[in-house]
Amino acid sequence: MKNKIHPIHQGTVLLLLACLFTALCSGCVNLKPTADVTKQYALGSEAGALMLTTEPESVLYIARPNLPGYIEGLHLQYRSANSEVISLSKARWIEPLDQGIARTIGELLLESGKHTVSGYYPWPQKNRNAAQLKVNFFRFGGSADGQIELSAYWELVGADGEVENQGLFTAKGIEWQVGDAESLVAGLNQALVELVLDVGSL
Repeated sequence: MKNKIHPIHQGTVLLLLACLFTALCSGCVNLKPTADVTKQYALGSEAGALMLTTEPESVLYIARPNLPGYIEGLHLQYRSANSEVISLSKARWIEPLDQGIARTIGELLLESGKHTVSGYYPWPQKNRNAAQLKVNFFRFGGSADGQIELSAYWELVGADGEVENQGLFTAKGIEWQVGDAESLVAGLNQALVELVLDVGSL
């Protein structure tokens, strides 16, 4: 013989279930969406590249920059005194860093008025006569003592595959306010300008 639930007990169980359901629904309704306060940053000047008004000396393609694996994400980062890599909270790059660097170098070269930029990574290289600028970065970020760290080896490779020029660049004397994303981006932009100057293009 099966046990029957007493009507009073059955009503109590139903009441408890109803209260539980109401509480869960109320909790869901009262969940307020939180605004995303993460700021996104792009390398380069606000104005972007200028149109050329003079005949350029050469045609260049900006190859994909090589970056250490630990800085290929979208986080803005700096290094502590004990070499710990620290990400700035609520700050992200708006595009993959290798693409942002290639675009910015391309803009700076166009602004120099000395080069036509046929494209830059991730665009394909369609001009067979274009030389390639290849940049290998060893450091790209800031340090805990307020210095911008940007060091890179660059090569200008002709359409025939021969290295036309090369150099090693290290940014010096560029400061940033530790923990402040805007000053880090500004410092890295300044360092990229100096890198292009080192290539001898501005």
